[in-house]
Amino acid sequence: MGESLRILFVLHSGDLKEYLALPGAAGMISGLDSEGISWACLQAEEVKNRIAYGKTDRRGDQIIVTDNSGLAKELTEQGICVIGFQPPEKAGHYFPGAGMVLSSFEELDGAFFRNVLRRFLHLPVCIAETERLILRESTAEDFDSIFRMSRQLGPDATTDSFSGDLETEREKFLRYIQYAYSFFGFGLWTVEEKKSGAVIGRCGLMPAADRRTEGGRLELGYLIDSRQRGRGYAQEACRAVLQYAFRELECEEIYAGISRDNEESARLARRLGFVKQDVPEKDRGENSTDLWRLTKAGFAEET
Repeated sequence: MGESLRILFVLHSGDLKEYLALPGAAGMISGLDSEGISWACLQAEEVKNRIAYGKTDRRGDQIIVTDNSGLAKELTEQGICVIGFQPPEKAGHYFPGAGMVLSSFEELDGAFFRNVLRRFLHLPVCIAETERLILRESTAEDFDSIFRMSRQLGPDATTDSFSGDLETEREKFLRYIQYAYSFFGFGLWTVEEKKSGAVIGRCGLMPAADRRTEGGRLELGYLIDSRQRGRGYAQEACRAVLQYAFRELECEEIYAGISRDNEESARLARRLGFVKQDVPEKDRGENSTDLWRLTKAGFAEET
C-alpha cells in the first residue's frame, strides 16, 4: 500500500459546517490537512447513486466514514474500507458492515486512518523497531512458526501455549488477528528478526482479570523461539512493548503474571523494573503465578 490516503466523510446532510461541529472533527481535519491527506464531505444520496449506477470508486487507498449503517453495509459488500460513526446518544446500536464504529473524532490523526486501512487490506501494522527486531501485527503466514514455538514453552516465556489441534488453533489465531488489534488497539505481536526476516517470537499486551487487581489489568506477555534464547531478544522486545504501552497507549501501569518456578522470567521482570506484588492469600485462589507490577514512573527506557 502506498502512502497516499483519501477519506470521504458521508455524514448527516453532507454539510461541511455541520460536520465540523461534531466532537473533535475540526481538530482532526486540521491535522489531516497538515499531513497532506485528502478528504471530502459527501451526501449519502450521492454515494448511493454511485452504487446504483456501478460507479463506486474502489481505489485501494480510500476510507469512507459514514453514520448510515445501510450505506456502510453496501459499501463493505463492494470491498470498500468503511468506518461507522454513531454519536454518543446512539452509541451501542447495531451497525452492520463497518469494521469499527466511532462515537467522536477526538484525538484521531493520519496514523489512525492508515492503520485502519492497512488492517482492512490484511497488511500488518508495525508497532516498534529496535536495533535487531521488528514488532508488528501478526499475519496468517506467521501461524506455523508461532504454533511450533508455543509447543516449546520453557522458562523464557509468559504466554499460554496453543492447546488444541493444528487447524483449530489456526482458526482461533486468524480470528484473533482479524479482530483483536482493531478492537483493543493492542495485542500479542509478532517478533521478527531484522537481519534474517525470520519470525522468532511473540510479544505484547494481554487483558487479564481476577481478584488480585480491581477492575482488571494489562499484562505483558512474550514467547521467544528456543533456538534464539540467550541473545537478549526477550528483553529487547519487552522493552519496546513497554515503551509503546507508556508512550502511545498512555498506560500508567503494566503487570506480568509469572509462574512461581519461572526464574528466567522473574529475572527479566526485575531488569525491566517490575516489582513483585504482595497479594493476600485469600486473593490467590489456585493461581500458580506471582503478580508483578511496573509503573510508568518506574520504567527506565534504557538499561
